[in-house]
Amino acid sequence: MERFKIVERETKTKAYSKEGLGAGQKLDPQEKEKEECNQWITESIQELRFQIDKFEADIETLSASLKKKKSDKDVSFSMNPNLNPISIV
Repeated sequence: MERFKIVERETKTKAYSKEGLGAGQKLDPQEKEKEECNQWITESIQELRFQIDKFEADIETLSASLKKKKSDKDVSFSMNPNLNPISIV
């Protein structure tokens, strides 16, 4: 009977009364845990996206440096034909 009284009181509470406005701040334990999990997941996703951006920047930097090294080798081979590894003696 007490449960019914509590449920009835909560359902009849007006939304903009002091009790109604304060009731929105009350969260049952399951809702609170769900909200904490959602927040943790959101933060984890943001951190992973940041890491992805960082790794992509590192990849671009490394690929640019490899291209530069390859172009430097090509220039050195074209300047000195004796260093050409394909030449047959």
